[in-house]
Amino acid sequence: MRAVVDQAAGLWGFDTARITLAAQRENAVWRVDDGFALRLHRVGYRTEAELVSELSWMGALAASGMAVPRPIPSSGGRLIETVEGVAVDVLTWLPGRMVGKQGALEGITDRVGYMRKPGRAAGTIARCFGRVDSLPQGFTRPRWDRDFAGFIPTPSGRFWDNPDLTPGEQGLLQALRERANEELSRIESTQDFGLIHADAITENDDRRRYDWPHRF
Repeated sequence: MRAVVDQAAGLWGFDTARITLAAQRENAVWRVDDGFALRLHRVGYRTEAELVSELSWMGALAASGMAVPRPIPSSGGRLIETVEGVAVDVLTWLPGRMVGKQGALEGITDRVGYMRKPGRAAGTIARCFGRVDSLPQGFTRPRWDRDFAGFIPTPSGRFWDNPDLTPGEQGLLQALRERANEELSRIESTQDFGLIHADAITENDDRRRYDWPHRF
């Protein structure tokens, strides 16, 4: 992994000695002391078109005044570079501290009041930047719709085939899938459909971010 980081650093003109590992989850995130985040994307998880679309969307959010990282093109003018088969991008680094792990809200006494802030931000994203009919040509992101979310194998696997489930539990999940599929197919034409932040968890939440001004 370090070899990929060192090669990628040259594509953005970074000093490799100033780059350290910050987080390892779906992506490996490396911090550049100059104020950037260098991300190594999990191989085979997202296509280049999906990653470029994500970065373009983030750029639009940043340009509007939302406190989100801003994509930085490489010296070659590309948002995504491929190094030894690994997709790499760079974002501006936003300092902050996550509100807690595994759903906890650490040090926050007014839990309801606090959660209104990310709720408003999520609503603003969906209202101002989530309309499918306003997206540029070629924009593509994974679809968490009825055909995907829970009804076919997800990137995490077929949850209904979990070996820890008893036959009765597997049967219950299969029945639930069939019932949910029927209900959603009946109402989906009347529901909103557009871009969302699909990973709004406390580990991704900065307690200071929602105090910043948003301009729309």
